[in-house]
Amino acid sequence: MIRPVSEEAFFKILQSYHLQLWHGDIRKVLYPATIQTLVNIGTDTDPNAFHPDDFDDFIDEQVKRIYDNCNSLEGLTTYIKENILDETDEDRARYWMIGDTYELDGEIGSCDYEDLESFIDEVNFTQVIKILNKCWDRACKTEKIFPEDEAMNDRRNGFIACD
Repeated sequence: MIRPVSEEAFFKILQSYHLQLWHGDIRKVLYPATIQTLVNIGTDTDPNAFHPDDFDDFIDEQVKRIYDNCNSLEGLTTYIKENILDETDEDRARYWMIGDTYELDGEIGSCDYEDLESFIDEVNFTQVIKILNKCWDRACKTEKIFPEDEAMNDRRNGFIACD
């Protein structure tokens, strides 16, 4: 079975990539809902957000399970809906940008989406799955994060597009 080289490899690589998506002209083709979905998938695979010792195998039981669930249109849709609906209003605003405002590190920000439907309408499912696969493939070979210009190069090369 192909799996990441360590408990944190997929999270670190996905995080290095999604952080780049907020900058440059990438925002012209990817709405915040797409990027925020990647952020939340990353958080759900972060060993620092869990106690890996509580699992028989953190990679199989958490990281691979989340990746497998989010690697299809149906699975990704279910993941997004279930996670958003399971959140409190406050956490829905903070983690999914759904609601009126959110507080983060003492700062008040405005949410981008008023409800689940408006959020889902702006998720580019194809793009999320492509990025997850790219990060998974890398995490199965190395722990090294992407270079800081990876996403911009992908945008120039057509990997990141409106689909």
